[in-house]
Amino acid sequence: MKYTYLTFLILILNVVGLSAQNDVFFSQNYANNSTLNPAFVGSSDQLLFTGGIREQWVGIEGSPNYSMANVSMPFSLFNLNQGVGFSVVRDAFGFNKNISFSGSYAAHFNISGAGTLGFGLGFGFVNNSFSPSFIADNDGDSKIPLDNTFSNAVFDLSFGVYYKTDNMYFGLSGANLLAHDLSGVQNSSKASRLFHLSAGYEVGISDTKWVAMPSVFVSTNVINASMNLTCNFEYNKILWLGVNYKVADAISAIAGVVLLKDIRIGYAYDFNTSKLRKANGGSHELMVRYQFDLRKEKNPSSYRSVRYL
Repeated sequence: MKYTYLTFLILILNVVGLSAQNDVFFSQNYANNSTLNPAFVGSSDQLLFTGGIREQWVGIEGSPNYSMANVSMPFSLFNLNQGVGFSVVRDAFGFNKNISFSGSYAAHFNISGAGTLGFGLGFGFVNNSFSPSFIADNDGDSKIPLDNTFSNAVFDLSFGVYYKTDNMYFGLSGANLLAHDLSGVQNSSKASRLFHLSAGYEVGISDTKWVAMPSVFVSTNVINASMNLTCNFEYNKILWLGVNYKVADAISAIAGVVLLKDIRIGYAYDFNTSKLRKANGGSHELMVRYQFDLRKEKNPSSYRSVRYL
C-alpha cells in the first residue's frame, strides 16, 4: 500500500501522542451552531434537521473527511422557551476515526425589548479507534500500543451561552471539557479542551433584495487558535453567494439555494493558501438543512432567528 508523507505524519502524531483531538469544523460553521454550541438548540421557532459532509485536501491519501447530522427542536414548558438537540459527528484521518454521539438541552430567556439569552449543556460519548495496516513495534515505548488496533469510548461534556436579536447573534461555548484520554493507552495524548466564539450579523443593502451576512468563528485550546471570517450575500431569501477565509490556511467560495421554501443547500470549495496547496486539489463541503415551523402563532414581541441559525 502506498503512503504519502502526510499519511506518515498523521500516523506519527497519533502514535507518539503529539496530537490532540479537535472538533470538526466546516467552512460553513454559521450553519452548524447547534452542534458546536448546545445553547443554540431550540433557539429558532423551527424544527431543524442539518447534515454535512466534507472531503479535505482531495488527492492526499489519508487526508481528513468529516460528516455530521443533527436535529434541533424547540418546546415550551412552565412558561419557559427551551430546546433539545441530538448530533452525530464522524471524522476520519489516516488510520484514526472518531465518532461522537451527543445530546443537548438549552433554556432561552427573553429580555424585554433587547433580545434573547440562552444557556445550554451538552453530554455524550466519543469513540476513538485506530486501525493501521501494519504491526507496530513499540521498542519499550508505552505510548505505542503493541496491539495493532485499539478502540476507546469515553463520556464527555460541553456547555454554551448565546445572545441574539432579530439581526445578530453571539455565542461562546466549551467542548471536550473532561479532556479525556484519546486511546485508553497509558501516557497517550488527551483531547484538548476547546473554546469557541461565534458571531454573525444581518444587514440589508440599500433598497435592494440583497442582504449581507458577515460572521466570525474562533476556536482555541488556549495554546493555539484558528479564525474563520465569512461574508455571505443573500438575494430575496432564496440564494446566496459568499466567501470564507480561514486565517493563514484557506479561502473558500460559498454558494447556496433554498428549495421548496424548507430546504437549504450550501456548497463550499476551499483553496489552500499555505504550502499544502501544492499537494492537494482543494476541499469540498456540502451542507443541507430541512426546516419547518412548529409554532404557527408567534408572539409579536418575540425575536425571529437570523437565517444562519
